Amino acid sequence: MFVNPFRMPSKSGTEWFSVGLASSYPDVALDDNEPRICGKHGSKDQPGCKVFHVPRNDASQAKEVEVVPDNVVQDLTDQVLVFNYRGTIHAIDHV
Repeated sequence: MFVNPFRMPSKSGTEWFSVGLASSYPDVALDDNEPRICGKHGSKDQPGCKVFHVPRNDASQAKEVEVVPDNVVQDLTDQVLVFNYRGTIHAIDHV
C-alpha cells in the first residue's frame, strides 16, 4: 500500500460531497482592487463563496444554503464554506 507522507488521511466519519464545478467559484483574491465577498458582489452577481449544510450522519444530503447579512444570527452547525483563492479550491468545515 502506498502512503503519501504529504497528505493527511481522511478523518473517520467524513465523506466527500459534490460542491459543483470549480469554474463556478470566482477567485476571492483581489478583483479590480476590491475583495470578492460571499453573497452578491456588485453588478457581477457572482458569489465569492458557497456555504453548504452537511448533516454529520449523511453527507449525501448536503445542500447549499443562502448567505445572510451579518446582523442575522444563523446556526452554523454542520456548515462548510467553499471558495477559490488564487486558483485553489478551499473547503472549511465549521466544527
